Amino acid sequence: MHESLVIDNQHCAVLDEAAALGVEVLGSEVVRLEPLDLLEDVKLHASLAMAGGGDVQPTEAQRFELEVAGLRFAYAEAYRGHLLVPGEFHAPLRGGLREPVALARPTFLGTDWLTNDDKALEKRLRRDRALKEALGSLAWKRRSAGAEITLAWNLQVFATGTGTSHLVLKTAGAGLISWRPGIREFLVVFQAVTALLDHEPRAAQKPCFVPAYCGVCGCWGSHPP
Repeated sequence: MHESLVIDNQHCAVLDEAAALGVEVLGSEVVRLEPLDLLEDVKLHASLAMAGGGDVQPTEAQRFELEVAGLRFAYAEAYRGHLLVPGEFHAPLRGGLREPVALARPTFLGTDWLTNDDKALEKRLRRDRALKEALGSLAWKRRSAGAEITLAWNLQVFATGTGTSHLVLKTAGAGLISWRPGIREFLVVFQAVTALLDHEPRAAQKPCFVPAYCGVCGCWGSHPP
């Protein structure tokens, strides 16, 4: 499949899902990614069916700005040729947590919450039923053009130091459909995370992992709902 056709198909997939959910698409653009724009640990490892394994350096990102019920958020999907790389949702949150948190790749022991060794916070995240259910529908692998890309993490929350936090949800797709963006799943995760936040002032926190598209999705500067 030609590269431009892959981008056009994904553009339509985002528009279709947004329309079905009553989410307004405020705009979209394709941004060229220079190699120096992405850190080494942002590169995604793909198990290529025919060419062996290797790092995947995205060359373009398609950014969408969306809004629903007063919440403005952004979504970016990245590409390398005809290979569709997992995307990221970025959104502002009102409030924060004591520590930056991230949900890392599951192991045979279960999910791996990173909380700066805050055991009470980790326990709270593990036991929250709404959050657990919201995250249960997310995929950890994306299969595209003969490659399988596995996520190292899929959720992060960290304070900005301005009374708000930044939510990043990395997605390999939703359910069994790897190309569906997962806007519905993102909104459910957003609601579950929002319910866990407190409103005490938090100093700016460093994310556990460097998100891939902070420079593309700058919507966390918007006012949260």
